[in-house]
Amino acid sequence: MKNALIEKEKPTRVQLAMLIFYTVVIITIIAIDLVFLANFNVNTNIILHNPVPGSKYPPEFTAAGFAWDRDSILKGEDINVTIDVTRISDGKSLSFNAKRSPVYYKDIVLFYRSNFTCPITLEKTENMEEWNIVARMTTPAGYSMEMEQCRIRVDSKAVSHEFQFLSFQHSIALFIILISAILIVIFFRNGRNSHLQLYAAFFLSLIIIGNELAYHIYWYVLGCWTPSTGFMLHMCGLAILLIPYALFVWKKKIQKYLGEIVFFWGLGGALQALLTPDINVHGFPEYKYISFFVSHGAIIICALFIIVVYNIRIGLGAYIRAFFITNGAVVMVYIINQVLKNIAPFEIANYFVVGYPPPDGSVVDFFVAIFGPSPWYIIGLELMGLAVFALLCVPFLFIKKKETLNADLV
Repeated sequence: MKNALIEKEKPTRVQLAMLIFYTVVIITIIAIDLVFLANFNVNTNIILHNPVPGSKYPPEFTAAGFAWDRDSILKGEDINVTIDVTRISDGKSLSFNAKRSPVYYKDIVLFYRSNFTCPITLEKTENMEEWNIVARMTTPAGYSMEMEQCRIRVDSKAVSHEFQFLSFQHSIALFIILISAILIVIFFRNGRNSHLQLYAAFFLSLIIIGNELAYHIYWYVLGCWTPSTGFMLHMCGLAILLIPYALFVWKKKIQKYLGEIVFFWGLGGALQALLTPDINVHGFPEYKYISFFVSHGAIIICALFIIVVYNIRIGLGAYIRAFFITNGAVVMVYIINQVLKNIAPFEIANYFVVGYPPPDGSVVDFFVAIFGPSPWYIIGLELMGLAVFALLCVPFLFIKKKETLNADLV
């Protein structure tokens, strides 16, 4: 049966239209990020992105935001952040000290990250009440700055939006992605249902790129976008950029190479992200939660779709190519991480997790203990990457064995 996506070496009008369309969308996303960057570069600022103004929260929730001061950072000094809350009805005020996220090596603080969190505990009452929230920053030099007041509603019956590992909202998202991935493999295996392949490719690429565009705008409006976290420079972000081209490019060799990279980066990066999501205070039903699982779930589904529809087989050659391409990307991203520390919020970026270990703890801490801080612990990441990529190749050994057996029977 003919494959609607790869039967010709010449592009169809649909393929050309899709590639042009997605190229325009990707350029738009990059341009939007550059506009955000231009508006972001101030020496001192404080931003509160949670709670969201006008939203309803339980009496116990976590405030979160960003605060930085260039002069304090250059001197290696920390800044003080407090969250002041005032009840509208009677003017009662409470003050809470926010916690900053330092990066350590052997109990020595290397630097402070710009983000902060602050657990808030208010009185439980039967009726819903309105509170004003103000985040204030004070530098060691005595400079003080505060953000505009944020008014929220506090209700004892309100449900917390904070994300919890392996909670129902986590488990149900993983279940939906798993079922979708299985159905994709079953439905499109062996070149079946070729008349739907083009429509499926269009739908999948539209979902993943459209979601990414919407997420960038949403993340900036919410106050969460920073140069050190907002660009598409993680492994999953780069995989998203490649997926539309892997789906619609007409040259078989290019399809194969792009499909290999999307497979290794998509499954290697997205699976880890899905198992340990970085969602924090913006859980269901906020768009951060929805976008995160749509994005990472779609990466895995698209990777499997490309492998199945294009009949790509991952072998030693693909393994070696992926290793060298990934290392090239790591070198590029490491340099970008270092350059971004010269731009607000004046911290080393952590794309590809090569800038510093995740503050909440991870396997990277083990590599730091053995090899030392960045860039030395990247050696451990290299070894882990080799192992993960090798595991992803294992299913194709069984596929190849089965195909050889079937060929001998014929």
